[in-house]
Amino acid sequence: VPVTRVEGDDRVRRPEWRPWPGEQLELIAHRPPPLDGATLTVDSARLLVRPGVRAASYTLSLTPRTSRGGPWGFELPPGARVQSVRLNNVEQPVSAESARVDVALSPGVNPMVVTWQADDALDVRIESPEVRVGDRLVNVEVTVELPADRWLLLTGGGQYGHAILFWSVLAVLVIVSLGLSRVPGPPLGFGAWLALGLGISQTALPAAIVVVAWLFALAFRARCTPHDTPRFNLLQVGIVCLTFAAAIVLVTSIQQGLLGQPDMQVAGNGSNASTLRFFSDRTAGQVPSVWVVSLPVTAYRALMLVWALWLAGALIRWTRWGWASFS
Repeated sequence: VPVTRVEGDDRVRRPEWRPWPGEQLELIAHRPPPLDGATLTVDSARLLVRPGVRAASYTLSLTPRTSRGGPWGFELPPGARVQSVRLNNVEQPVSAESARVDVALSPGVNPMVVTWQADDALDVRIESPEVRVGDRLVNVEVTVELPADRWLLLTGGGQYGHAILFWSVLAVLVIVSLGLSRVPGPPLGFGAWLALGLGISQTALPAAIVVVAWLFALAFRARCTPHDTPRFNLLQVGIVCLTFAAAIVLVTSIQQGLLGQPDMQVAGNGSNASTLRFFSDRTAGQVPSVWVVSLPVTAYRALMLVWALWLAGALIRWTRWGWASFS
């Protein structure tokens, strides 16, 4: 019997038959064969790493989704001491002697949080453990929270992360210092220009323009003396103003270097110098390992102390030359 009409849209169709007397409508339904597939998936995984002086603490947040339910478990890294396991916001029994997590999942989404500690002492290079929790993971995020007394240098790991822009600024400073050292005038070589830029870059890199302008203004005054009285007075007043501005920049740089925190200009993925976020959209079932290289902040302040002592000696030489140029 042909279909009389069909109602509905492309997604839901409702055919209608109107058999005539003597006609029959025969419907044959076929059951599609079952296809092999996973009954469990993890929608997201987030690992929070808090390194400490003697031990590190870890928090792993998972959202497993299952269609059948049943027992499920995974192994933590060797040496892990499980602190707590919460499933669906309910505390689960744990064994401090075992590094394995076993829970019973119910059909649907089961939010899960696992915390543990390990004897991973804070060192120059720290690396987060690689935790395998299944056959496939999506939306994987690893966050490393560094203590406030660390000087971040390098990071790596994950598919998407952040950038430490200081190293790009350093490359630019090398090129600019090389160019300034070849310009006649101020008594600064390549090393002096580079050291000056590195120290000032920890406060505000554009402020270095004031110091550079002050040095070149003195060099111009040494070569040229305007015969016109108004121009001569204007030049002298401008040099005095630049001298005060350069002094403020240098004093602020010394104070920031000796008392402040290093500015490595971390940008991207919501990261900063103390909170580093790494993201992977898809992995083969494990939370990827990430690494961070850092030093105690005292090492940074020791370097800034050396820079401040160098700057004090350099300013004595520059001041003598500057006064001779100014007068």
